[in-house]
Amino acid sequence: MASHLRPAAARRRRPPLGDRRGGPEDPAPVISYAQNGEDVVLARLFTGDDGFWIDVGAGHPVHDSVTQHFSERGWRGLNVEPLAEWHELLVEQRPDDINERVALSDRAGTAVLHVGPPENRGGSTLEDDVAARYRREGQVLTSEEVPVERLDALLAEHGIARADFLKVDVEGHERAVLSAVDWDAVDIRVVVVEATEPNSPTPDHDSWEPILLEAGYACALFDGLNRFYARADDDEALAALSVPANVFDGAEPHRWVSTVAAAEGERRVLLRARLEAEAELDGILLHLRNLADEAAALGAVAEGTSDAAPAPPAPSAGAAPPTTVPPRRAEHTAPVEGEPLPVPPIEMRTLVGPTDVEAFDNPDGALLLGDDVPVEAYRFVLDWGSGCGRNARKLLQQTPRPGRYLGLDLHLGMVEWCQRRLEPFDEHFRFEHHDVHNPGFNPGADKPPHLPFPVADGDVTLFLALSVFTHVLPSSVDHYLDEMARVLADDGIAWTTWFLFDRVGFPMLQEDQHALFVNEHDPTNAVIYERSWFLDALERRGLALATARAPEVRGFQWQMGIVHDHDPRAGATLPDDDAPTGVVRAGHVPDAHRVGRASSGG
Repeated sequence: MASHLRPAAARRRRPPLGDRRGGPEDPAPVISYAQNGEDVVLARLFTGDDGFWIDVGAGHPVHDSVTQHFSERGWRGLNVEPLAEWHELLVEQRPDDINERVALSDRAGTAVLHVGPPENRGGSTLEDDVAARYRREGQVLTSEEVPVERLDALLAEHGIARADFLKVDVEGHERAVLSAVDWDAVDIRVVVVEATEPNSPTPDHDSWEPILLEAGYACALFDGLNRFYARADDDEALAALSVPANVFDGAEPHRWVSTVAAAEGERRVLLRARLEAEAELDGILLHLRNLADEAAALGAVAEGTSDAAPAPPAPSAGAAPPTTVPPRRAEHTAPVEGEPLPVPPIEMRTLVGPTDVEAFDNPDGALLLGDDVPVEAYRFVLDWGSGCGRNARKLLQQTPRPGRYLGLDLHLGMVEWCQRRLEPFDEHFRFEHHDVHNPGFNPGADKPPHLPFPVADGDVTLFLALSVFTHVLPSSVDHYLDEMARVLADDGIAWTTWFLFDRVGFPMLQEDQHALFVNEHDPTNAVIYERSWFLDALERRGLALATARAPEVRGFQWQMGIVHDHDPRAGATLPDDDAPTGVVRAGHVPDAHRVGRASSGG
């Protein structure tokens, strides 16, 4: 008998329904599968994960099942079901149970089973008068011959001498089933019997209840459909079963939960389609904007005012930052509850690289810079060169999110996309257009080469400039180093990337020359600064290295953690670049000038 009582080790365990009474600390809903909450009532008494049931008229293994909840908790049982379609499902979904395709009665042999239509399959019955009533009501029944066993013989065949509960649902055939049990030979603690006329609220227990009373059981509950019995001397069971399923049991009906889950699945499919359509529209709008910019540029050339004209002087490094935000802002699109973060359109991802969605994702909620920067540094993040939101999107998934976030970029299309698509997910996230001149990224002869950051002194605890200083020209780099030093909090850190070279390898350089370029047509394509100039530039501003991480490929990007020189973390040295040589090139973007290019890698 012990073999029938072991839970299936591989099964997913669900907490007992009874554990939810007064247990709001467990937010996960506990599912009731039975049609009238029978499993809820039983679970108050049976709280363990090791049990055995006998289910006569087992039906579908999930829908309206009294035993599915217990199966998920690791119980096993004997399922008796004469309908072939349900028996096959039981065999498939309950392989650890004993599944018998027979009908039960007070004699063995065969009998005619009147099979109900799909909408009343559970009304299938051996009773001719019940079948006749269904037909008079207009139901179309079919008939098939099925094998019949006695319950006592079936229990003996499988060596079953005890069970925690017996459930009987046989559509008018209850007396025949219950009369074929040797109640002295089997120990069953609880018996649950459907106790109304089939498909009717009219009680119909008088013909079979005396069998249970004579066997020493007492009725603990009539729930409107079933009667629950326990041994007359089992006070614990009688008390636990005495109240129908109710709100204090904390269960949710499976039909409701499955309906909601199906609706949620459909909602997510529609939402994904909407996001994909919006991304495609964003790409089209971006293309149209660039066509308009190109047309404007051609018009300027025709009028003799091409973009090659010298830009006006920039504000001085000490100029006060703007006190108001730029007037032009894209309208928000309010996110739907549970909506996933939008992914930038492929046109934008192609410009900043890499294009794979995983590079924009942070599914584990990890800190953006891992162990390099403590969580306290994320109080206020300034992301200079925010691009189309690669860093921002990861920070929105980070646990915890930054207290404040400001993304600055010179690519207006990407800024507006982030304003529309990402800002609505957190009121503390902002994106602003850093409207400085760049012939390919942000054309306009009237634009300054650099601007102050719209941030107060000492306000930023984490300054991000990833793939930004690698594109900043010498005419602007001093300004932006001054700005970085100005806005960085006393305990703040700037995480930046740089291309560096050693002057000893370029003896032809003049003393005032400290930068190299790789593209004569667009020097911002890659700007490489001299190592000693870089260190001197930090020292002149009261800054120092906290981290200096050499590139993985010689000559490529260094990662620099920069702090104020009084910070305890200051003191890192710049190691030699002895990485292996190799080639690292960004993907070529045809006609990139037509689409514009973000100032960052994000």
